[in-house]
Amino acid sequence: MSKSEMHCICAIIIAGSLAGGDAAAQSEPKQEETLRVTVPPAVQSGIVIHTQPGASCVIRPAKGGDVESEARMFADSKGVAQFFVRPEKSTSEINSLRVHCETGGAVSERNVELRVAEGPNADYPAPAPLASSQPVGRARAALTEAQASRMSDEQLIKGGYPLPPDEKLSPEGYRQWLQVVTHPGIIVNPGLIQNPSIKHDYGNTQNGTATSGNWSGDELRGSGGPFAWVSSWWLVPNVAGETSKQTNSSTWVGIDGDGTTDLAQAGTEQDAFGTGGATVTTYRAWTELLPNQPSESVLANLAIRPGDQVFTEVWIGSAGGSPSLTAPNPFMVVCLENETTSAGACFNYTPLAGTLVGGSEAEWIMERPTLCGGGTCTLSDLANFGNVTVFNTNILARRSNSPRHQGYSGCCGAGSFLINMTSNGTATGTTLDTVNLNGGTINFGWSAFH
Repeated sequence: MSKSEMHCICAIIIAGSLAGGDAAAQSEPKQEETLRVTVPPAVQSGIVIHTQPGASCVIRPAKGGDVESEARMFADSKGVAQFFVRPEKSTSEINSLRVHCETGGAVSERNVELRVAEGPNADYPAPAPLASSQPVGRARAALTEAQASRMSDEQLIKGGYPLPPDEKLSPEGYRQWLQVVTHPGIIVNPGLIQNPSIKHDYGNTQNGTATSGNWSGDELRGSGGPFAWVSSWWLVPNVAGETSKQTNSSTWVGIDGDGTTDLAQAGTEQDAFGTGGATVTTYRAWTELLPNQPSESVLANLAIRPGDQVFTEVWIGSAGGSPSLTAPNPFMVVCLENETTSAGACFNYTPLAGTLVGGSEAEWIMERPTLCGGGTCTLSDLANFGNVTVFNTNILARRSNSPRHQGYSGCCGAGSFLINMTSNGTATGTTLDTVNLNGGTINFGWSAFH
């Protein structure tokens, strides 16, 4: 396998019923025309921005210069980026935002003026529909149920299909997996963008295993052997913002990272801030491998929206092989599918490059991520997602070197424990609480925290 193949990244869009000058000149911002739109009150509207392909963009209020009120979004390979806004009520005032985008030496800025009213007018039309890029790449054939049930892990991986859950432990998860693989798809490049401003860090649970300053959720240890694969379906939380406050949250599944030096993980990010009586939010998919990747790697071509149901699995194995911690030339492998929008991603491989993944833990986490900039990193304020069921189906781990259909453990049985996020390392000041476990469903409750 060539070096380029080792870093092969592929995305899958599923069809069917699933839903010129010098460097100094280039760095000068190019002022673009103002985007003016009307958005309805008390409704979440999507706003599309056209910028440079693969650009990293920051959204801020146009007035006040409050650097704490911002959120990031990332343009796909066609230069399309999107964010969401939800005004509280109709108003005669125009809410102005500034979008600053960069890629390579190119910089662009755009003003966005939001008129909040029940209907658009000639000067402030309705927002353009959220566009989904037409996938270009090789076709992925739809399997029959019989084919899907008997294919080996290696055959599924070679074809670009996610690995199945255990049918007995998670019958609903298996049904959803069948729905994915029995529809045709196209394998395309997801457009990875490194985002040095966000890091998804180690857990460092305290007070036995009850609390953490940045994690909340469920952690599974033991259960008959080290874990090489972890998965779950979840609903992307719809977050609310606070005025003059940047808030962030991450939902992910992973292996290790609590009391270890390694952490393999992938998930979604949900960020928000409030301005002018409206909440501005952004959503994205990402992956990260610590310590090799010190910050998140964003899948810019895979659109994530609030309320989407996504499936993510992370495992360790050789190129094209089954989950195995002892595989030669191991990689972190990630597969991600979006059932709601009919889009997904299965991609591999991130080389471990000497990192030893022991597989002592599997996790399903809602995180308060770490913000980095100017040479320092600090924990973010947690975005407000209210009380919500997040992880809902196929919350499973799989032991290393397990035969097909074997070696699975549920998230929340023997050997698992709940983690509550705290502000001071004790039970007081808890900001995020895993409220209960109901048939493997993990529920979260947010409380104000700064």
